[in-house]
Amino acid sequence: MKMNKLFFCFVAASMILSAGKATASTIDYTLTSAPGSATPLTISFALSSQPGSNLPCAFYHGCFSVSDVSFTLNGTTFSGGTVDFYDSSPGPDGGLVIQYAGGAVLVNLGGAVLSPGVYQTLYTGTLSDPTLLNFSNLTLYGYGYFGPQVDEDFILNASATPEPGSIVLLGSGLLALAGAMRWRKNRVRGQAVCAAGMS
Repeated sequence: MKMNKLFFCFVAASMILSAGKATASTIDYTLTSAPGSATPLTISFALSSQPGSNLPCAFYHGCFSVSDVSFTLNGTTFSGGTVDFYDSSPGPDGGLVIQYAGGAVLVNLGGAVLSPGVYQTLYTGTLSDPTLLNFSNLTLYGYGYFGPQVDEDFILNASATPEPGSIVLLGSGLLALAGAMRWRKNRVRGQAVCAAGMS
């Protein structure tokens, strides 16, 4: 009976850990014009947290591209766009570029400066196997290079939404653990009743 309980707990814990390691969550991005901007703008889009290798980048060697992206600009939706994410090498350092379907650049943004010559990238891993990161109130700086439509600073907020499969896996694991705890509690209660009856 003890082995069954241990196996049950092992399976439940494995399900919870697997849900925690599950990939392909969605990152929801919102870019809003930094305070003091002449024209308040909001840009939003969603990407897989592990977009895979989408090289080469359209503009520069130190980046990867995610294509066929739909984004909204002040509530108007544009489909077929591209988002380029840059590493911390020269040339928008650690930032991103958003392009319309035809290739026109909406924004060209550099990452925050962490120290001289070191910039905040928006992903971890390599350019060929990146994992996108969450951010709260991160300032990205506008570049005039590439001729963007909008040349100003933005505030980035990015948050992850787990995929439904991960949520089901996590929920199943938690239910299994709850079941194991309830089984143990009932077993202890049963033993106490038996002991009281025998005394």
